[in-house]
Amino acid sequence: MILQGDIGRLELDFLTRKEYGTNNFWEENWLYTLVKATFPGFIVRFHCNVRTDDLQRWHDDLAKFIDNELSSITLTSLEECISLIFIKNGIEDTKVAGVITDTELTGCSVKFTLHCDMSIIVNFRVELHNILMQFPIIGTP
Repeated sequence: MILQGDIGRLELDFLTRKEYGTNNFWEENWLYTLVKATFPGFIVRFHCNVRTDDLQRWHDDLAKFIDNELSSITLTSLEECISLIFIKNGIEDTKVAGVITDTELTGCSVKFTLHCDMSIIVNFRVELHNILMQFPIIGTP
């Protein structure tokens, strides 16, 4: 998934499930994720774990945001390696304030603010939908 803004880019690559074959809601819904970001003066790359139920919540919240039911949303991951706040700045402009944190190794964080067109947000949600088709939620809580 790519979020391209005016001064940088955030890319989330969901590589594989961390656990297979347990049919356990808690264990099988973790995705091993590569976080890549490029901002002026920074190139960031690290791995973290994101849950599929977090992705489903992101998908649903983005739909409400796109349909103007919400003027702002916050997308966070359970392990807090990704936190994105989307705020509408008019009809087509969106401000995305984010923090990405390498929670597994260094604990280092990068804070950023991007501005992007609503079409970028729509594409981000479409990519998220495709990822949920590839890695559906397994089991029930």
